[in-house]
Amino acid sequence: MKKTILLISALVCLLNSCNKEDASPTTTEKPITYSNFKITSVKINNIPFTDGNGSSWDVSSGPDVYFRLTDKNDTEYTKGTQYNDILSTNLPFGWNFTKAFEINNLNTTFFVEIYDHDDLDSDDLIGIVGFNASYFTNGYPTSIPLSNSGCDIVINGTWY
Repeated sequence: MKKTILLISALVCLLNSCNKEDASPTTTEKPITYSNFKITSVKINNIPFTDGNGSSWDVSSGPDVYFRLTDKNDTEYTKGTQYNDILSTNLPFGWNFTKAFEINNLNTTFFVEIYDHDDLDSDDLIGIVGFNASYFTNGYPTSIPLSNSGCDIVINGTWY
């Protein structure tokens, strides 16, 4: 009987001294936040091939497409070279920047303006897509799809 009581006492002491503790240490690391974004490319996935009246942008061919990157004051920051006679079968197409466009104020709204170049009259505005980098700071995606009025684009870049 003495041995049984001693054995039970030893087991109780053993069980009380073996409390399971959390093996994973707590960390106080702050989540990574970025305050700048570099645009490295713009890709056009879709554009309307007719204007608001249902007419083709160019009479005998597809539109001659280029883009401008501007702000609300129409300040032009960069402009893409022209792609001539774009057809729907040419989609998607785009521009890789030789020098990335740096956005140092994430709250600034920029606009990708897509145009059809015309030699004899003013260029036709195909569409405008707005972009404010601060709207994409949840997860910091490097590819940002945007669309407006039939224009579907992707802005690619790097957060830093």
